[in-house]
Amino acid sequence: MLTAEQFPDKTEIKLALFDTVIAYARSHGMQPQLAQGLLYKYLVERDDFSKLEETFQSGKSILNYAEFLSIENRITLYHKLGVHAYHLRRYPECIELCKRLVFEDQTESSFKAYSILMICTSYFHQEQYEFAEKYLKAFSLFKFPFVKENVDFMKAKLNQRRGKTELAIAQLQQCLQIYSHKINIVNSLLTVYFSESDFDSIEKLLQRESDFIGSDLSNPLVKTEHAYYYMNKGKYLNAIGLQNEAIAYFIKSVSILHELSEEDEELICKIENARIKMEKAVQEGKNLTDVDVVNLSQELDDYLVEIQKKGLIKRVLWLS
Repeated sequence: MLTAEQFPDKTEIKLALFDTVIAYARSHGMQPQLAQGLLYKYLVERDDFSKLEETFQSGKSILNYAEFLSIENRITLYHKLGVHAYHLRRYPECIELCKRLVFEDQTESSFKAYSILMICTSYFHQEQYEFAEKYLKAFSLFKFPFVKENVDFMKAKLNQRRGKTELAIAQLQQCLQIYSHKINIVNSLLTVYFSESDFDSIEKLLQRESDFIGSDLSNPLVKTEHAYYYMNKGKYLNAIGLQNEAIAYFIKSVSILHELSEEDEELICKIENARIKMEKAVQEGKNLTDVDVVNLSQELDDYLVEIQKKGLIKRVLWLS
Protein backbone atom coordinates (compact mmCIF):
# COMPACT_ATOMS: atom_id res chain seq x y z
CA MET A 1 0.00 0.00 0.00
CA LEU A 2 1.12 3.58 -0.69
CA THR A 3 2.31 5.67 2.24
CA ALA A 4 2.19 9.42 2.86
CA GLU A 5 5.96 9.72 2.57
CA GLN A 6 5.91 8.66 -1.08
CA PHE A 7 4.35 11.98 -2.05
CA PRO A 8 6.21 14.44 0.19
CA ASP A 9 5.14 17.77 -1.36
CA LYS A 10 1.77 17.03 -2.93
CA THR A 11 -0.79 17.19 -0.14
CA GLU A 12 -3.80 17.32 -2.43
CA ILE A 13 -2.53 14.35 -4.46
CA LYS A 14 -1.91 12.37 -1.27
CA LEU A 15 -5.41 13.05 0.03
CA ALA A 16 -7.02 12.20 -3.32
CA LEU A 17 -5.12 8.91 -3.48
CA PHE A 18 -6.05 7.99 0.07
CA ASP A 19 -9.70 8.89 -0.60
CA THR A 20 -9.64 6.50 -3.55
CA VAL A 21 -8.10 3.72 -1.45
CA ILE A 22 -10.56 4.36 1.40
CA ALA A 23 -13.59 4.31 -0.92
CA TYR A 24 -12.45 1.08 -2.60
CA ALA A 25 -11.64 -0.64 0.70
CA ARG A 26 -14.96 0.40 2.24
CA SER A 27 -17.02 -0.77 -0.75
CA HIS A 28 -15.25 -4.14 -0.78
CA GLY A 29 -15.32 -4.75 2.98
CA MET A 30 -11.52 -4.61 3.26
CA GLN A 31 -11.33 -3.46 6.88
CA PRO A 32 -7.51 -3.57 7.37
CA GLN A 33 -6.95 -1.54 4.18
CA LEU A 34 -9.73 0.86 5.17
CA ALA A 35 -8.19 1.40 8.61
CA GLN A 36 -4.75 1.94 7.12
CA GLY A 37 -6.06 4.39 4.52
CA LEU A 38 -7.92 6.40 7.17
CA LEU A 39 -4.80 6.53 9.34
CA TYR A 40 -2.54 7.72 6.53
CA LYS A 41 -5.08 10.35 5.49
CA TYR A 42 -5.25 11.61 9.07
CA LEU A 43 -1.46 11.82 9.31
CA VAL A 44 -1.48 14.12 6.28
CA GLU A 45 -4.45 16.23 7.39
CA ARG A 46 -3.21 16.79 10.94
CA ASP A 47 -0.25 18.82 9.62
CA ASP A 48 -2.71 21.61 8.81
CA PHE A 49 -2.58 23.37 12.17
CA SER A 50 -5.36 25.78 11.17
CA LYS A 51 -7.85 22.88 11.37
CA LEU A 52 -6.78 21.17 14.57
CA GLU A 53 -10.30 20.65 15.93
CA GLU A 54 -11.69 19.33 12.64
CA THR A 55 -8.82 16.92 12.01
CA PHE A 56 -8.91 15.71 15.63
CA GLN A 57 -12.50 14.61 15.17
CA SER A 58 -11.67 12.78 11.95
CA GLY A 59 -8.69 11.15 13.68
CA LYS A 60 -10.84 9.97 16.58
CA SER A 61 -13.15 8.18 14.15
CA ILE A 62 -10.24 5.86 13.26
CA LEU A 63 -10.41 4.42 16.79
CA ASN A 64 -13.43 2.44 15.57
CA TYR A 65 -11.06 0.59 13.24
CA ALA A 66 -8.04 0.34 15.56
CA GLU A 67 -8.36 -3.45 15.87
CA PHE A 68 -7.68 -3.78 12.13
CA LEU A 69 -4.37 -1.88 12.34
CA SER A 70 -1.01 -3.48 13.02
CA ILE A 71 0.44 -2.94 16.50
CA GLU A 72 2.92 -0.42 15.07
CA ASN A 73 0.15 1.57 13.38
CA ARG A 74 -2.05 1.43 16.49
CA ILE A 75 0.82 2.87 18.52
CA THR A 76 1.27 5.60 15.90
CA LEU A 77 -2.46 6.39 16.00
CA TYR A 78 -2.59 6.62 19.80
CA HIS A 79 0.53 8.78 19.93
CA LYS A 80 -0.54 11.20 17.20
CA LEU A 81 -4.06 11.53 18.60
CA GLY A 82 -2.68 11.97 22.13
CA VAL A 83 -0.44 14.81 21.00
CA HIS A 84 -3.36 16.28 19.07
CA ALA A 85 -5.61 16.16 22.14
CA TYR A 86 -2.89 17.83 24.21
CA HIS A 87 -2.56 20.67 21.67
CA LEU A 88 -6.32 21.23 22.02
CA ARG A 89 -6.12 21.06 25.84
CA ARG A 90 -8.40 18.03 25.87
CA TYR A 91 -6.47 16.59 28.79
CA PRO A 92 -8.78 13.70 29.79
CA GLU A 93 -8.77 12.46 26.18
CA CYS A 94 -5.01 12.89 25.99
CA ILE A 95 -4.60 10.77 29.13
CA GLU A 96 -6.89 8.05 27.80
CA LEU A 97 -5.13 7.85 24.42
CA CYS A 98 -1.65 7.87 25.93
CA LYS A 99 -2.60 5.14 28.40
CA ARG A 100 -3.76 3.03 25.47
CA LEU A 101 -0.33 3.46 23.90
CA VAL A 102 1.50 2.60 27.13
CA PHE A 103 -0.56 -0.59 27.40
CA GLU A 104 0.02 -1.50 23.74
CA ASP A 105 3.73 -0.68 23.48
CA GLN A 106 5.76 -3.41 25.17
CA THR A 107 9.08 -1.72 24.25
CA GLU A 108 10.83 1.29 25.80
CA SER A 109 10.27 3.50 22.75
CA SER A 110 10.39 7.29 22.55
CA PHE A 111 6.64 7.22 21.73
CA LYS A 112 6.06 5.50 25.07
CA ALA A 113 8.28 7.98 26.91
CA TYR A 114 6.55 11.01 25.40
CA SER A 115 3.14 9.49 26.09
CA ILE A 116 3.96 9.05 29.78
CA LEU A 117 5.19 12.66 29.87
CA MET A 118 1.93 13.84 28.30
CA ILE A 119 -0.04 11.88 30.89
CA CYS A 120 2.03 13.61 33.58
CA THR A 121 1.53 17.12 32.19
CA SER A 122 -2.17 16.52 31.50
CA TYR A 123 -2.71 15.54 35.13
CA PHE A 124 -0.70 18.63 36.10
CA HIS A 125 -3.00 20.91 34.10
CA GLN A 126 -5.98 19.28 35.81
CA GLU A 127 -4.37 20.00 39.21
CA GLN A 128 -4.07 16.28 40.00
CA TYR A 129 -0.54 16.63 41.27
CA GLU A 130 -0.15 13.20 42.90
CA PHE A 131 -0.88 11.51 39.57
CA ALA A 132 1.43 13.99 37.83
CA GLU A 133 4.26 13.05 40.19
CA LYS A 134 3.57 9.34 39.71
CA TYR A 135 3.92 9.55 35.94
CA LEU A 136 6.86 11.96 36.16
CA LYS A 137 8.70 9.31 38.17
CA ALA A 138 7.87 6.70 35.50
CA PHE A 139 9.05 9.07 32.76
CA SER A 140 12.33 9.74 34.57
CA LEU A 141 13.31 6.07 34.17
CA PHE A 142 13.76 6.42 30.41
CA LYS A 143 17.25 7.07 29.04
CA PHE A 144 16.50 9.46 26.17
CA PRO A 145 18.36 12.82 25.97
CA PHE A 146 15.14 14.82 26.35
CA VAL A 147 14.18 13.20 29.67
CA LYS A 148 16.26 15.14 32.22
CA GLU A 149 15.26 18.54 30.84
CA ASN A 150 11.57 17.75 31.09
CA VAL A 151 11.91 16.14 34.53
CA ASP A 152 13.74 19.17 35.94
CA PHE A 153 11.17 21.55 34.45
CA MET A 154 8.17 19.60 35.73
CA LYS A 155 9.67 19.28 39.21
CA ALA A 156 9.97 23.07 39.33
CA LYS A 157 6.38 23.56 38.17
CA LEU A 158 5.10 21.08 40.75
CA ASN A 159 6.98 22.92 43.49
CA GLN A 160 5.49 26.18 42.26
CA ARG A 161 1.93 24.81 42.41
CA ARG A 162 2.52 23.46 45.92
CA GLY A 163 3.63 26.82 47.24
CA LYS A 164 7.39 26.16 47.36
CA THR A 165 7.99 29.41 45.53
CA GLU A 166 11.65 30.07 46.32
CA LEU A 167 12.64 26.52 45.41
CA ALA A 168 10.60 26.67 42.19
CA ILE A 169 12.24 29.96 41.16
CA ALA A 170 15.72 28.57 41.80
CA GLN A 171 14.94 25.43 39.80
CA LEU A 172 13.42 27.37 36.91
CA GLN A 173 16.37 29.75 36.79
CA GLN A 174 18.71 26.77 36.62
CA CYS A 175 16.64 25.26 33.80
CA LEU A 176 16.78 28.58 31.95
CA GLN A 177 20.55 28.64 32.24
CA ILE A 178 21.13 25.03 31.17
CA TYR A 179 18.52 24.07 28.57
CA SER A 180 18.06 25.29 25.01
CA HIS A 181 14.25 25.40 24.81
CA LYS A 182 13.63 28.42 27.00
CA ILE A 183 10.28 30.04 26.16
CA ASN A 184 8.20 27.66 28.33
CA ILE A 185 10.64 28.16 31.22
CA VAL A 186 10.39 31.94 30.83
CA ASN A 187 6.59 31.82 30.92
CA SER A 188 6.67 29.73 34.09
CA LEU A 189 9.08 32.18 35.72
CA LEU A 190 6.88 35.12 34.71
CA THR A 191 3.86 33.39 36.25
CA VAL A 192 5.71 33.03 39.56
CA TYR A 193 7.01 36.61 39.45
CA PHE A 194 3.50 37.96 38.77
CA SER A 195 2.15 35.97 41.73
CA GLU A 196 4.82 37.60 43.90
CA SER A 197 4.38 41.07 42.31
CA ASP A 198 8.12 40.96 41.60
CA PHE A 199 8.21 43.48 38.76
CA ASP A 200 11.97 44.01 39.00
CA SER A 201 12.58 40.35 38.17
CA ILE A 202 9.99 40.52 35.38
CA GLU A 203 11.75 43.51 33.83
CA LYS A 204 15.15 41.81 34.00
CA LEU A 205 13.76 38.68 32.36
CA LEU A 206 12.04 40.62 29.57
CA GLN A 207 15.32 42.38 28.81
CA ARG A 208 16.72 38.98 27.77
CA GLU A 209 14.00 38.46 25.17
CA SER A 210 16.43 37.87 22.30
CA ASP A 211 17.75 34.80 24.16
CA PHE A 212 14.49 32.88 24.06
CA ILE A 213 12.24 34.20 21.27
CA GLY A 214 12.30 31.89 18.25
CA SER A 215 11.45 32.46 14.61
CA ASP A 216 10.02 29.02 13.79
CA LEU A 217 6.45 28.88 15.09
CA SER A 218 5.30 25.93 13.00
CA ASN A 219 4.74 23.72 16.07
CA PRO A 220 1.40 24.49 17.79
CA LEU A 221 2.87 24.18 21.30
CA VAL A 222 5.75 26.53 20.47
CA LYS A 223 3.29 28.95 18.87
CA THR A 224 1.10 28.91 21.98
CA GLU A 225 4.11 29.46 24.27
CA HIS A 226 5.10 32.56 22.25
CA ALA A 227 1.53 33.86 22.33
CA TYR A 228 1.49 33.36 26.09
CA TYR A 229 4.81 35.18 26.43
CA TYR A 230 3.52 38.25 24.58
CA MET A 231 0.38 38.18 26.72
CA ASN A 232 2.61 38.20 29.82
CA LYS A 233 4.65 41.07 28.41
CA GLY A 234 1.44 42.98 27.80
CA LYS A 235 0.32 42.34 31.38
CA TYR A 236 3.61 43.74 32.66
CA LEU A 237 3.43 46.86 30.47
CA ASN A 238 -0.15 47.43 31.59
CA ALA A 239 0.87 47.07 35.25
CA ILE A 240 3.52 49.79 34.91
CA GLY A 241 1.12 52.17 33.16
CA LEU A 242 2.10 51.70 29.51
CA GLN A 243 -1.39 50.87 28.28
CA ASN A 244 -0.88 51.54 24.56
CA GLU A 245 2.24 49.37 24.46
CA ALA A 246 0.39 46.70 26.45
CA ILE A 247 -2.48 46.60 23.96
CA ALA A 248 -0.01 46.21 21.09
CA TYR A 249 1.41 43.09 22.74
CA PHE A 250 -2.05 41.72 23.53
CA ILE A 251 -2.85 42.03 19.83
CA LYS A 252 0.46 40.39 18.94
CA SER A 253 -0.37 37.52 21.29
CA VAL A 254 -3.74 36.89 19.69
CA SER A 255 -2.46 37.35 16.13
CA ILE A 256 0.03 34.50 16.61
CA LEU A 257 -2.92 32.14 17.07
CA HIS A 258 -5.38 33.85 14.72
CA GLU A 259 -5.11 35.91 11.56
CA LEU A 260 -6.64 39.19 12.68
CA SER A 261 -8.37 41.78 10.56
CA GLU A 262 -8.14 45.50 11.33
CA GLU A 263 -11.65 45.21 12.74
CA ASP A 264 -10.51 42.43 15.10
CA GLU A 265 -7.56 44.50 16.32
CA GLU A 266 -9.82 47.50 16.88
CA LEU A 267 -12.21 45.34 18.90
CA ILE A 268 -9.39 44.02 21.09
CA CYS A 269 -8.23 47.59 21.72
CA LYS A 270 -11.76 48.58 22.75
CA ILE A 271 -12.02 45.66 25.16
CA GLU A 272 -8.70 46.42 26.80
CA ASN A 273 -9.42 50.16 27.07
CA ALA A 274 -12.81 49.43 28.64
CA ARG A 275 -11.18 47.02 31.10
CA ILE A 276 -8.55 49.61 32.05
CA LYS A 277 -11.25 52.25 32.64
CA MET A 278 -13.17 49.76 34.80
CA GLU A 279 -10.07 49.03 36.90
CA LYS A 280 -9.46 52.77 37.33
CA ALA A 281 -13.06 53.32 38.45
CA VAL A 282 -12.71 50.60 41.08
CA GLN A 283 -9.40 52.07 42.29
CA GLU A 284 -11.08 55.46 42.64
CA GLY A 285 -13.66 53.89 44.94
CA LYS A 286 -16.65 54.22 42.66
CA ASN A 287 -19.65 51.99 43.35
CA LEU A 288 -20.79 49.34 40.90
CA THR A 289 -24.16 51.12 40.79
CA ASP A 290 -22.68 54.44 39.61
CA VAL A 291 -23.97 55.36 36.16
CA ASP A 292 -20.53 55.57 34.51
CA VAL A 293 -19.47 52.21 35.99
CA VAL A 294 -22.72 50.56 34.83
CA ASN A 295 -22.17 51.99 31.35
CA LEU A 296 -18.59 50.73 31.29
CA SER A 297 -19.71 47.29 32.39
CA GLN A 298 -22.34 47.16 29.65
CA GLU A 299 -19.79 48.38 27.10
CA LEU A 300 -17.35 45.65 28.11
CA ASP A 301 -20.09 42.99 27.97
CA ASP A 302 -21.07 44.10 24.46
CA TYR A 303 -17.48 43.86 23.25
CA LEU A 304 -17.05 40.41 24.77
CA VAL A 305 -20.25 39.17 23.11
CA GLU A 306 -18.95 40.49 19.79
CA ILE A 307 -15.57 38.81 20.17
CA GLN A 308 -17.29 35.54 21.14
CA LYS A 309 -19.33 35.70 17.93
CA LYS A 310 -16.10 36.05 15.97
CA GLY A 311 -14.73 32.90 17.62
CA LEU A 312 -11.63 34.68 18.92
CA ILE A 313 -12.26 34.26 22.62
CA LYS A 314 -11.65 30.52 22.38
CA ARG A 315 -7.92 31.08 22.01
CA VAL A 316 -7.42 34.62 23.37
CA LEU A 317 -5.14 33.63 26.23
CA TRP A 318 -5.00 37.03 27.88
CA LEU A 319 -8.78 36.99 28.47
CA SER A 320 -8.69 33.65 30.29
